[in-house]
Amino acid sequence: MERVYLDAIAGTARLLGEWWITDQLDFASLTLATERLQDIVRHWESRFLSSSSKLPGADQYQVMLLSEFNDQHSLGMLMLQSFFKRDGWCVHNTWGMNEEDLLTRVEAINVHLVGLSICTDRRLPQTRQLIHALRERSLNPQLQIMVGGPLVLAQPHLVKDLGADWLSGHADQASREALNHVSQTNPMGSRA
Repeated sequence: MERVYLDAIAGTARLLGEWWITDQLDFASLTLATERLQDIVRHWESRFLSSSSKLPGADQYQVMLLSEFNDQHSLGMLMLQSFFKRDGWCVHNTWGMNEEDLLTRVEAINVHLVGLSICTDRRLPQTRQLIHALRERSLNPQLQIMVGGPLVLAQPHLVKDLGADWLSGHADQASREALNHVSQTNPMGSRA
């Protein structure tokens, strides 16, 4: 199932993106194709979630994963959430949340990790402010911020500039990397 997610679904999404960039595909067709890929991910999610054993200790940690606010395409984040769920993390639903809702949630719940996907540079100042506000208002003083997405993969210096902790470039590795980072700053015996 992991190969289906990474090779077939993600590979198709990359191809659609290339066609979009080279004007071989119009926005409506891109949107319909992406929605169909999201339907496939949702359809196979239960099988995917049972396709691997959970990471020891991951169930002790809570994560919120977000696409850029107002982003039309969220396939990558949907797949990333599936990897985190499969590995045992407590994944909070963030669909439809605005920034204030997110900040209110991290004030009320001991979230260990927030993952942000950064696709374009159009919201970099707001993303920098959001990361600062998350750290300031989080119930967990050891909150970790992971970033990913096409823009930071192409410009890794943005990780530090934005105030994030690290960059994760691959959905199938992000959960394991995150568990390593989060367990160092939030050992299981010292969770709030």
